[in-house]
Amino acid sequence: MAASSNDIINVYSKKTESAGNGLFASKDIPAGDLILRVNRPLVTVSDSPHLNDTCSNCCIWVPQGQAAAVGNGKEKVTLKACTGCKIVRYCGKTCQSESWNRHHKYECKIFKRLYPKVLPNTARMVMQLLLLKKGSVIPEQDWQAFLNLQSHIDDIKATQTTDSKGQSMWETIDLMSKAAQSYSGSPEPLELIHTLTARLLVNTLTLVTPTYDSLGLCLDPLAALMNHSCSPNAVVVFDGPQLHVRSLAPILKDAEILISYTDITDPAPDRQRQLRERYFFDCACPQCSQDLTLDQPSMPKGLDAAIGEDKTKQLEFEGFSLLARARTTPDPAAQLALLEASLALFTPYVDIWPPYRQPWAHLRQETTVACFNCGKWAKGLAHSLKIYFHIDPVHFAQPFHPVRVVHQWVLVRLVLHLAALSSSGNSELREVDKYGIDWGVVLWGLLRQVAGEVDKSHGAESGFAGMVNERLEEVGGSMRVGGVDEGMVEGGREREWVKLRRVADEVVV
Repeated sequence: MAASSNDIINVYSKKTESAGNGLFASKDIPAGDLILRVNRPLVTVSDSPHLNDTCSNCCIWVPQGQAAAVGNGKEKVTLKACTGCKIVRYCGKTCQSESWNRHHKYECKIFKRLYPKVLPNTARMVMQLLLLKKGSVIPEQDWQAFLNLQSHIDDIKATQTTDSKGQSMWETIDLMSKAAQSYSGSPEPLELIHTLTARLLVNTLTLVTPTYDSLGLCLDPLAALMNHSCSPNAVVVFDGPQLHVRSLAPILKDAEILISYTDITDPAPDRQRQLRERYFFDCACPQCSQDLTLDQPSMPKGLDAAIGEDKTKQLEFEGFSLLARARTTPDPAAQLALLEASLALFTPYVDIWPPYRQPWAHLRQETTVACFNCGKWAKGLAHSLKIYFHIDPVHFAQPFHPVRVVHQWVLVRLVLHLAALSSSGNSELREVDKYGIDWGVVLWGLLRQVAGEVDKSHGAESGFAGMVNERLEEVGGSMRVGGVDEGMVEGGREREWVKLRRVADEVVV
């Protein structure tokens, strides 16, 4: 929607030499500062699986299961389905009323007629856009800003890439457009709706929780103008439905704001393929021009000399293929077994294939979550610590990078759980108990670390910062009540970090 009083805009748009329009800083912006805040993007929808566990207004996520709940802090919220359509859910009457007044009153009857069938998220997004336009809800300046976004419709029609169902991108757009037109009763011609759908597919951002759990899709015409770099100077975070863009480095006035459209830790050929297939351009940023990734500072020659270029490519292919299989394996035990077998592919090369090189790092991240789901706490801790010590400092050089801070927060929640298990003599912790870890010192040290960076990573006024500082105060208060000196606890940090490094290096490869 048009800029509201809650929006913060430290950018302006103009044409770039090679990438169409872009966003540029309207003033000098220090590292770890807010660049742009959009209180409510133009269109936001939840992914179909998250319609049952996410408030469709404030985007509070209420996950099921311990591993999913790590880092959420909203587990006690109860969601109730809309009594009309029974599709969307809300955390309370206020959210239900706000959603109804903004857009749900236009779509509720359609969802009710379709129930229990649920349209795909892209079709719901296009339909919501058409319904808002039909109801004259979208300000004309926002509509024109959306129409000015690139659609790449000709590129889409020409592409031969197909999805898992064998459909081309154009066939998907045609199907979604026809469904949205039919259900919305929009008077807009199908040819225009095709371009609207294409614009949504090319320009949407992934809606995530503050801890980067994917929830759905959103589109804001201003934020969509940010161009890509594999060496970005900015990153997108969300605080509920609020879209924030924060700086990763100092940005001078009139410098372009650049984010990454892909995972910058992936190998350069993979990044190039993803950008070409979805966004229809070849990245020429310095990182790609050097054909290096952040996880390959000195690796190619060492690997090629030791095992050969063909073997390196084979291992990468097998690792990424097994990772894709594991992500679609529903049984937790089977998933863990597959992931551990995948990690074992790289253990013979541990001396030359560091843990931060992909796909080993991706596999370890997935294995960590799988360990939690299976109650394998010692191994889960060891994998988390491997990420903490050996992977994140390479992938995310800034201590305040949101992903790095989130990983540390997950570790805080894990230590809280492990401290309780350790006091009860849980057998799953035998591998870790021998190190004599003082969980209280570790917890305090990690909490202080997260609290020290969260203002830069997420913003001092964010819900995530509030959750972190609330936990810090709670733990600090317990220490004071128990007569524990905070200075002495802080003094024991170095000793305990030596033990944590040993766990990371000795419990798992």
